[in-house]
Amino acid sequence: MKQSKDEKNFIVTTEKGSRVIPALLVMYLKRKYDIKLFNGQFRVKKNHYYSEISNIKLLVSHEIPENLRKFANIEETANLLEVDKQLILNEKDLAAENFISFKNGVLDVATMKFSEHSNDSKLIFINQVDYNWNTSAKTDKMTDKFFNTTCDGNQKDIDFLYQVLGVAMSGYRDFKNFFYFTGLKDTGKSQYLHLAESLLKSSDGSLDYSSIPLKTLTDETSKEFVGIIGKRANISAETPSQLHIKNDVLLKAMTGGDRIRAERKFMEAIPFVNKAMLMFAGNDIPQFFTSDKGSIGERIMIYKFKNAVPLEQQIKSVHLKLDMEYIIQKAVKQLEIFVKNNQRFEEPEEAAYNREFMQMESDSIYKYFKKRLVIVDGSKSRISTETMYDDYLLFMVKEGHLENDSYTHKPNISKFKITRYVFNVNMKKFIGEERYKRNLMCHGEKTDVFINVRMTTLIEEYEKTEDKKVFNEYQVDDFYDITGTQQS
Repeated sequence: MKQSKDEKNFIVTTEKGSRVIPALLVMYLKRKYDIKLFNGQFRVKKNHYYSEISNIKLLVSHEIPENLRKFANIEETANLLEVDKQLILNEKDLAAENFISFKNGVLDVATMKFSEHSNDSKLIFINQVDYNWNTSAKTDKMTDKFFNTTCDGNQKDIDFLYQVLGVAMSGYRDFKNFFYFTGLKDTGKSQYLHLAESLLKSSDGSLDYSSIPLKTLTDETSKEFVGIIGKRANISAETPSQLHIKNDVLLKAMTGGDRIRAERKFMEAIPFVNKAMLMFAGNDIPQFFTSDKGSIGERIMIYKFKNAVPLEQQIKSVHLKLDMEYIIQKAVKQLEIFVKNNQRFEEPEEAAYNREFMQMESDSIYKYFKKRLVIVDGSKSRISTETMYDDYLLFMVKEGHLENDSYTHKPNISKFKITRYVFNVNMKKFIGEERYKRNLMCHGEKTDVFINVRMTTLIEEYEKTEDKKVFNEYQVDDFYDITGTQQS
């Protein structure tokens, strides 16, 4: 005889009274609910997608009559569900990256075909955009004004911001970029992130994004980032001012598709591959004091919101007044371009400048390299490592990181951690290992040098001197040879 899915046959009554049988309760729950276990998270299907259950024990408790509820039964039932292999949902079981689930159906971004939801569909989703797909969405003037104002009317910047939104609500994650939005107060960066959050709310009100701060994602031992599992994005607008990051191992693993172990309090760690797009914001750009700044520099996309909106012109909670269906149309259009570009973002020109600024502010050696040196073709142009390091120390004085000794009038390096050896190792990365030569003639003696390089600031320093005779008598190429720092 077929049992009704609502028949509570997990309660057994004897002459001693009634009690709950956890094993039978598990079978009952599986009949009544379509339950799955995805990366340690329980999910129940509703509205054509599997919504996350924050606490499975509450669901179990709800099904047990109040007079029969015992913590031991609830605990055992939850544990039995957790080890039930029939419930496991793997990443490979989910709908392909080109499908987006909306309230009214599913869009295939690869073909731009839309179909209504069907109970017979084999596509499995763990999220859903809480808006309809509407190709007839009309132009919204307020939305256009918001993006034009925040981007100073630059269409490439506008397209970039729409593209980020489009990718965020999609399943495409074969890229290593993460995003940092900066700018002064009232420039719109927070409102923009609120738009992203709106696109990442499911139809039952559950959030498809986490809000883990950037600082937390620099701590591999943190037990807080487990909340990022199964989310399409991580959005945090509260990055503290002048944040100094010294450990980027977790951040690189999060953006690099590596398998990560998320630690949990009093529970086993969960291994997972991050699929959440990382989005942060703050009033200034964080500094990365890490060993491999190039890797972070290649991944981070920094966009600066430029125009502060005067107080009298501000619209409170403007993100709630914009037409989301119109925004979705614009975002998906840019998502198509992203896919055609082999999952590469159309980066604004200023993003490259912002990245360069971040790297220079995070690394004094790199800043010295960019500000003082220039790579040239002629191998006769060379600088000894000793001269270059001495010049770097003077650069540090000028930047305010070192002070001159009151007796020697030279940079005081008694507590300076960047030795000549450390400096040379880093300069080899920037100038090139092949340009580092041992025992070459420079300034009349054999020494270690970097070839194909010149100091751009030597001319600037000599221009400041009162005696311009030497400078004026020679061409630029000859001038470098007579300064005593670059001599063949």
